Amino acid sequence: MKTIIFALLAALMLISCVGCSQGLVDNVSTPDDSGNMQMPNPWVDCATLSEAAELAGFDITIPGKFEGYPNKVFQAIRKTMIQVLYFDGDPSAETSSMIMVRKGTGQEDILGNYNEYPEKETVQIYGIDVQIRGNKGQVYTAVWTWEGYSFAINADKGLSRDALKNAIEEMITVVG
Repeated sequence: MKTIIFALLAALMLISCVGCSQGLVDNVSTPDDSGNMQMPNPWVDCATLSEAAELAGFDITIPGKFEGYPNKVFQAIRKTMIQVLYFDGDPSAETSSMIMVRKGTGQEDILGNYNEYPEKETVQIYGIDVQIRGNKGQVYTAVWTWEGYSFAINADKGLSRDALKNAIEEMITVVG
């Protein structure tokens, strides 16, 4: 008799656990083509820079253009970060190169590029320390903090120092 009662209680517990767990977790992870679990993409595509700023909760001044990169994609993570992706071709094409510009809350490094580069230097632009990394005279990454925000630029093909300096100067609003 105890065995039957125990089996019924175990079955009821199992049914209640399965029933209660339905719908509690919403897109925490998704399987990829190989069956491995992947984290969902936190970036939200936005039609305009204003829309991205509204979602992030702050605005960003971006470089007007990067020569040879006519296509822009605006994205944001709610109350955390804005990024603008400049593409030299179709943004959906795997062959397109990209320049990424980011602004995020806090003082942490928001670059997301963990490659090692042989050339590392800190330069000053409008009195702000900008850490740059590159190779053979091309700059691939730049990070800095200013007025409580973190900034980053990442260029797949690299940028000249002048192009990078001009971009950062456009992003930094100098109040004089």
